[in-house]
Amino acid sequence: GRKAVAARKCLGRTPATLFLQAQTAGLAHDEASAAPLFRELTQHSETSMLGWRGLITAALKNERYDDVSALLAEALKQNPDAPWLHNLRVTLAARRGQWLEADAALQLASTQKQLRTSPENKLQQAGICLAKAQDAAQQNHMNSALAEAEQAVRLQPGWLPALLELSHAQLRAGHDKAAARSIA
Repeated sequence: GRKAVAARKCLGRTPATLFLQAQTAGLAHDEASAAPLFRELTQHSETSMLGWRGLITAALKNERYDDVSALLAEALKQNPDAPWLHNLRVTLAARRGQWLEADAALQLASTQKQLRTSPENKLQQAGICLAKAQDAAQQNHMNSALAEAEQAVRLQPGWLPALLELSHAQLRAGHDKAAARSIA
């Protein structure tokens, strides 16, 4: 901390010295000092992402998810092309069990090519479909449950949780033979 202050005194209040001080305060668990410094970093184009990451990381660490949502919205306005922000939007919605929001965020990020098409993203999409299928089944929306389970299997054909959910949905819909084929 003393070295960070000394650097600021020698070099002035530059983005680099601000980041050094903010990071030092964050590592010392002094969020009261770190937050305004990270906030100031968001105002500089070359360090805005560092500032947003610092603020969001602190909010996540303290499980302040409403703050994370607000910070995420601000960061996306300033940096709409940052893939990690889109990943965080999907993760935050999934953590809250907001499957429609998670799916919408994932679809938007994919269409904007903010998330690379990869096996992990396909699994993430399948997981969201699986959760939506389970929610629909709990609410007795069997057609939706079946459609979401089928989509999960299309995305991850050999994934056991998706296959089991599909077979359950097929059984509930009265498709006994199809359910048997799904898990065979």
